[in-house]
Amino acid sequence: MATDPDLLEAQANAVYERVRAQLRDLLHEGARGLQPFPVFPGAPQTRAIEVDIPVDLGGGAAPGGGARGCVVLAEDGELYELQLEVEANTLAAGANEPVLAQHEQRIPLADIGAGEYVVLAQRALQLVIAELRRRA
Repeated sequence: MATDPDLLEAQANAVYERVRAQLRDLLHEGARGLQPFPVFPGAPQTRAIEVDIPVDLGGGAAPGGGARGCVVLAEDGELYELQLEVEANTLAAGANEPVLAQHEQRIPLADIGAGEYVVLAQRALQLVIAELRRRA
């Protein structure tokens, strides 16, 4: 008797969806525990944790083969692609460095499949746990 590939795929997708939901709940809980939430490096007004994924695990790869930008975990426990635009303005009175004007855009990862979400969420959760331990 041959294995039905459609049934096998449906079962695998159901598992990924359950894991996705559970990891999402854990990320929300972890993010609530990180108050104050970490500041994103180089962007003092942005509170987010960069979710770095090694290339051998598909880091930076988006569906369709395009590059996904900087993925972050935000204070609300959700994953986003973060886009920062920083412009140096004129020197502030008495300052030695330019004042930085920062514009931030968080793009929800709406196109992300359950499998990719699980990889990103697992890494984000590892980072949250490490930060919680560091603060303990």
